[in-house]
Amino acid sequence: MRGFFGSDIGAPRQPNLIHASDEVLEQWIVKALEKEGLTVSAKTPYDSAARGEARPVQQGGGRFVTLVCSSEVYHNVADRWPEAIDVATLARYASAFANGALELAQQQS
Repeated sequence: MRGFFGSDIGAPRQPNLIHASDEVLEQWIVKALEKEGLTVSAKTPYDSAARGEARPVQQGGGRFVTLVCSSEVYHNVADRWPEAIDVATLARYASAFANGALELAQQQS
């Protein structure tokens, strides 16, 4: 499995979008995010073409999860810290993925 932590994660007041290769991974990421008080704004259908670095994984038949957020200033000169990022929200996303990955690793043991 591969996780791609997309763009603009932690952008203030912006929705997120997840795309998982299958239902099991989608449920995993939703649960991990919920444990950190984060909700999923939108989901991409499993068979949709993956974005960015996840596309070759998908094309090769691999499993993946991606998460991206919107931004009002993506790749703009105003896309700078601290205005373009909510550090507390970013930390919650980081905790969700770290703790979720730890749970997956423990299940494999």
